[in-house]
Amino acid sequence: MTSDGRPSIDSREEVAIYFKPSWFDKGRVVEIASRPVDAGELSCDRLGLHGPNLEAAKQGIWRATRLPGRNKNGAFVIFDADALIEDSAANPHTEPLSVIADPLAAEVEFIANPAHALIIPIPPDPDPRDLYVSVFNFALRGSFPAFPPS
Repeated sequence: MTSDGRPSIDSREEVAIYFKPSWFDKGRVVEIASRPVDAGELSCDRLGLHGPNLEAAKQGIWRATRLPGRNKNGAFVIFDADALIEDSAANPHTEPLSVIADPLAAEVEFIANPAHALIIPIPPDPDPRDLYVSVFNFALRGSFPAFPPS
């Protein structure tokens, strides 16, 4: 549970975050992006809630993603939630991160996404946000394409 009462996920989970090509290059995170409207929250998906294995999780994420502007050369990058939490807490330059459940209800053009979660707090300004790049690279576990193979 976070200080504001929102439920934290099991830190042993893996989460996937969509990255534009310019944010993820040669298998490394080069930029963390958070839109000002996101108010310091970074959307992610809990892999284990999409399926029992990586293939099933990919299919679930591809179906449930609400990113109409997804770049075909982008990627979903997989992170160990525990490593994100622990490394951000140990880093003297970053605030400790939390991963909280944030299931999304179905909408007219989108299916429900019970696996949606948020990583908080992500600074809205680029300079402090850049301090988190090493934290995300430490927790990086893999990646897969933004779209299923055609």
